[in-house]
Amino acid sequence: MSTLDRYANYIDGAWVGADSYLAVDDPATGEVYAEIAVAGISDADAAMAAARPVSYTHLTLPTNREV
Repeated sequence: MSTLDRYANYIDGAWVGADSYLAVDDPATGEVYAEIAVAGISDADAAMAAARPVSYTHLTLPTNREV
């Protein structure tokens, strides 16, 4: 058996592991081929705290943009 790929959560520019992982099955073979980190409430809170505002200026007409 080969080594499984293990994926962590990406929060605030860093890969963050978890207490538990979820197995990902290949639907064609039924074999587990990877594991992904199960994010909890604290992970979600950290991601929200690290989130940066998104600029939608490119969707605004030039005549409506504030300088």
